[in-house]
Amino acid sequence: MNKRLITSFLIFFSLTLNVVTGQNLRIYNKNVPLRVGAHFYDYQNYHNIAYFHGGLDLVAPAGTNVYTPISGTVQVYDYTINAVLDPPSFTYFRKPFKKGTVSTTRYLEVAVRDETTKKTWMFRHIEPISLPDAIYTAAENNSKIASGTLIGRVAAWIQPVLPEKDNYDHIHIEIEDEDGNYINPADYLQLDKDYYPPVCKELYVLKTDTNRAYAYSTNNEKLLSGKVKFYILANDRMNSTRYLHSLHSIKWSFSKINNQGKDEIVIPQKEVFAFDKLPFKGDRTQLSKVIYEDSLRINGVNSSNRVRANGSNGPRVFLINLNSGTTLEGYSNENVLDTSTLENGTYKLKLLIQDFSRNKREKTYLFRIKN
Repeated sequence: MNKRLITSFLIFFSLTLNVVTGQNLRIYNKNVPLRVGAHFYDYQNYHNIAYFHGGLDLVAPAGTNVYTPISGTVQVYDYTINAVLDPPSFTYFRKPFKKGTVSTTRYLEVAVRDETTKKTWMFRHIEPISLPDAIYTAAENNSKIASGTLIGRVAAWIQPVLPEKDNYDHIHIEIEDEDGNYINPADYLQLDKDYYPPVCKELYVLKTDTNRAYAYSTNNEKLLSGKVKFYILANDRMNSTRYLHSLHSIKWSFSKINNQGKDEIVIPQKEVFAFDKLPFKGDRTQLSKVIYEDSLRINGVNSSNRVRANGSNGPRVFLINLNSGTTLEGYSNENVLDTSTLENGTYKLKLLIQDFSRNKREKTYLFRIKN
């Protein structure tokens, strides 16, 4: 292989690597960091409608220029969200938007389809009056725009998301592949560094026959019997903001402590989820009440005493069902740990949680099974 061919190959490899790892993908001006307000796997429950966020919120002051990090054909949409409580539904209604049209909402979407990867990047919450003429022209002619092209500005939001007090000005980015899978945009972008590990605030044990739970930290017996589910109350934060997020991945295992004090694996480590893509297509309410939970009734008190998740205006905290399923086996609300199939004795639940930056936190919980 001659020197020119080797050089060309190295340049091609370097460019390819940058696209994959997100080293050079630009969203805002160079002096504006990519700060995450909400991850795409976050559970949200605005107006009591539970759904997966489905996109990545990058916070920046209203009026900040937004650039497409990829090249491709472009479309401009006016959109509304149809969120329904019963039956649960969360869907977008989009219609093409042309220059001179009056928007029915405060925001527009600019969608760019990368013909090489067959992925569509959707940039939402673009200020309607900020779209350049070149974007409208490209949309009308079904022509391509280059990466780094200005597509508009961040629209002004109307309220904060606590614990940050500033209004939640941001761009919502969604990526779908050609099969309709929701892909994690953070995998393609160079986000601010993060050194904070996630926090597991409490473990709850739900007895399915009573539909009541108890907090591990306040229960002296730590006794398991019958069919149970484990829930954790958890969240995570990143360095550059105080916004709180859900977890990127969870694994757990269950062991019996034998007479010699050694662990005998009863349930090998299970991966509840690893959110590089969502485990479904289409309507985002799917699995939101299986993997996550709005609230749990606490045992020994009246029914009004509950521990509650918050997936709306913050500060956000999440109730996550460890028994919901796995990335390999799928998910169901019927999944439980049936302790009657296990010998009486002392057991250990080992938990490993991680955030997007792979910061880890490990927890161990001891129980006695007596049926």
